[in-house]
Amino acid sequence: PKVKLPEGDKVYLPALIEEAFGVSRAQARRDLKDGAIRVDGVKLGEAIETARGTLTGKVLQRGKRSFAQLSE
Repeated sequence: PKVKLPEGDKVYLPALIEEAFGVSRAQARRDLKDGAIRVDGVKLGEAIETARGTLTGKVLQRGKRSFAQLSE
């Protein structure tokens, strides 16, 4: 599925993961901490926020089989 990035310079990752994959924000934070979230195959680590420009047009992945295309 395609997910529209929120407005602003910074993106709160747990909220984006919640919207993209239908999980709670608490689960999204656990996934970030466990290294289960990737952007174009690169682990995000434990970051809670990131710049909007680094996500535009990329693929967000949760685990092995869940993907979402990020768009403006």
